[in-house]
Amino acid sequence: MMKGSIIALLIFALCSFQQSDVGKIMWSKDKKISWSDFKGAVDENDEYKARSCIKIVQNENYKFKGSILTATIDVRATFNPNCSWARLEIKEDVSLLSHEQGHFDIAEIYDRKLRKALKELPSSSGIIAENNISNLIDKYCAGMDSEGTLYDTETNHSQDVKKQQEWNAKIIKHLKELEAFVDASPIIIIR
Repeated sequence: MMKGSIIALLIFALCSFQQSDVGKIMWSKDKKISWSDFKGAVDENDEYKARSCIKIVQNENYKFKGSILTATIDVRATFNPNCSWARLEIKEDVSLLSHEQGHFDIAEIYDRKLRKALKELPSSSGIIAENNISNLIDKYCAGMDSEGTLYDTETNHSQDVKKQQEWNAKIIKHLKELEAFVDASPIIIIR
């Protein structure tokens, strides 16, 4: 089968450090993405049938408590409808949409792993170095990107049904293993 005829999905699994998540869909076990969430303009020059913008976003809130500066760091897996698009002819393809949800779920897995790692980050006298936080964020964002690429490769962008089923089971297992971090409180760092 020619590359251009294969239904393919390429996920932009990039990490973003933004202060605003307006318009983005936060990952939720109760809400799955749908084709109607793909609101971006289709890139007619793109070989793929759909593109999704899935990111881990970081929001920080700084406050002084007396003379001590605290930072609340919250990280969330998000889907951005405004830069995600799908060609009209695939908007009935349930298997591809499910595959795409798998990418969003992988982002949530790495989001939970990151929250867990941030909670376990060692501190010295209550102070956590910012470069430790930055290194962790980079590590888990890179892991998310690599896992997404492996997911696409092994499932052939949802075309290998058996591999897709294996990945679906693996994703569910990892989400359950990290369930304690689904709505973990934001991380407080005292500087």
